[in-house]
Amino acid sequence: MLIEQKDIKFLKHPKKNIRKHPDKQICEYVRSLEMFGQTKPIICNEDGVVLVGNGLLDALIRMGAETADCYVMAGLSEKEQMKLMMADNKVYDLGSTDVDVFDAFVSELQGDIDVPGWDEELLQLLQSTPTEATKAVSSYGAYTEEQISHLSEKKIEHEFVTAEQTGGASPYANVAPVTKSATVAPVAVVEEEVMATGKYVICPKCGEKIWL
Repeated sequence: MLIEQKDIKFLKHPKKNIRKHPDKQICEYVRSLEMFGQTKPIICNEDGVVLVGNGLLDALIRMGAETADCYVMAGLSEKEQMKLMMADNKVYDLGSTDVDVFDAFVSELQGDIDVPGWDEELLQLLQSTPTEATKAVSSYGAYTEEQISHLSEKKIEHEFVTAEQTGGASPYANVAPVTKSATVAPVAVVEEEVMATGKYVICPKCGEKIWL
């Protein structure tokens, strides 16, 4: 495989791309590039149309890069190019994470868990004891006194403006004031399994199991 340095201006996105790249992903791509550099080439055709690596290209552009490492696949038919794009997006999805190895990696990092693409709070939770995890998840969604005060002020301010616009009728006439008890999310259900699969907590936001 011959890797070539290509001018960023030579590269361009295809007219249609299967994979969407939200801003959060591009931000994590940038973090990865800053931390490790470009670890895999962009695959393009002889005209510079990117077949694999469109998100990576977006990240390089955002960073202001002038060149990119590329592998040029020349001579592919239009159908072959479409098949390559489809295969690249799907084959990766067919893999799965080895949870035991993942847990070992997190443990061996010993708290140094600034890893592009991963939520640091989640990695910290995975390192915690069941008691620590219970405390962390149970407090999910709870507001501080300062946040409660801020929400109350916003409510009053919005009610005042709306009342002026509606001739004095407030849309909040029957709405209870903001209180601490009213702004605390339901406590998460925390469970432990004495099984080979290990222990987990249930996320109060999405209901998914987070294995410890």
